[in-house]
Amino acid sequence: MIYKAVKASLQLALALVLAVLLPHGLPEELRALAGALRHHVTHGWAIELAALLERSSTRHGVVVATIALGLDGTLTAIEAAALRAGRSWGAWLVVVATGALLPFEVLELARSLRPSRALLLAVNLGIVLYLARGAWRERVARQRRASGAR
Repeated sequence: MIYKAVKASLQLALALVLAVLLPHGLPEELRALAGALRHHVTHGWAIELAALLERSSTRHGVVVATIALGLDGTLTAIEAAALRAGRSWGAWLVVVATGALLPFEVLELARSLRPSRALLLAVNLGIVLYLARGAWRERVARQRRASGAR
């Protein structure tokens, strides 16, 4: 629950920062940073980061990232609030939100079969199953408490 609240806060804060900086030349600054990384750092991770920055440092890319962060931050905040309030549907919201991107991972794996993608899909599916098992156990425990209280 604390993790969800912190994650939501960070995502929403970053979305706000991106939205504020967008009209003040953020895409150009990101391209400049990518160029500096490409020319001054020789590590593989820095070169990959520079390529990612160059691809996503368009105005459209920054707008999409801002919207995605805002939406995911909002959903995460709702999850945190539901868990904190002890809502019975809160755990299931987490399960559904976590598993929502699994179909896209399957499509990517089908498009390009690679061991790393298969491993990522297996790990994420394992996480969703673990969360679903916990949500189910919580549901059963609630039902037992409710029937015992009668």
